[in-house]
Amino acid sequence: MNHYPDRGCATGGPSCLECPLPRCVHDGPPMFVQSNRASDARIAAAVKALHLPMQTAVAVIAEDNNLTHRAVYRILQRHDNQRS
Repeated sequence: MNHYPDRGCATGGPSCLECPLPRCVHDGPPMFVQSNRASDARIAAAVKALHLPMQTAVAVIAEDNNLTHRAVYRILQRHDNQRS
């Protein structure tokens, strides 16, 4: 039987058993994936809310969010794939 020290993690606290989080960050999808999904949804909604031609809306959103046009198109594609 292995005995591993309970050192916790950078997110939760000094040990796993004393962690204040309701769910371990290591039990679900990585936090950056959850964050990306929320960010993707926000950007997709912003493009649609502009009521402009797609190319113009992408240019505006790219400029406002310091992204390339291609990055915005990738976000839109990824967002559409997640909804399907």
